[in-house]
Amino acid sequence: ELAKLYIQNNDFSSAEGHLKQVLQAQPMNQLGGYLLGLSMHSSGRTNEALAQYQSLISAEKGYEGPAAVQAAGLLLILNDPESAQRTISVARRAKVESPAYYTVKGRVDVANQLNAQAISAFNTAIKMAPSYAPAYLERGLYHISQNDLDAGLADLNSYLQLVGGDSIGTRVREVRVLANQLHNTLRG
Repeated sequence: ELAKLYIQNNDFSSAEGHLKQVLQAQPMNQLGGYLLGLSMHSSGRTNEALAQYQSLISAEKGYEGPAAVQAAGLLLILNDPESAQRTISVARRAKVESPAYYTVKGRVDVANQLNAQAISAFNTAIKMAPSYAPAYLERGLYHISQNDLDAGLADLNSYLQLVGGDSIGTRVREVRVLANQLHNTLRG
């Protein structure tokens, strides 16, 4: 619980120190391993986070599904859509049903040019959790990539409204600029 608090407060160094102590005392603590991966990812250590998630996937002790969702997202950052596709299938086999899963699955599908599956995944994420902002962002970016600017702008505006003033760990500034540019373009 203390590690979660550190992560929520963006104190990743303290979180990692605490989690490493927990994992030293309890090496099979899957939640601790998962939180360590989140902390590493949040502090910009993509490769270390990916290795942490992959160890959870290999362990098959209950966190392989959530770890696969996170790992697939990291593999997209590392420009490896084929590995991301294989990894997100681990989450599917683990029966992960969450808006985060469907949003990452949609991103993986976009990267692998599976457009119909991508839009379906984004729509499922939004239907599951209408207040899940990342799904609107990703669906909006997908619409823009398909030159459906009106739908893209609507989704970006939904994202901005849902995120509100809580911009830590988000792309609010960039999205706001893009939404303004689209608005001006569509206004003519």
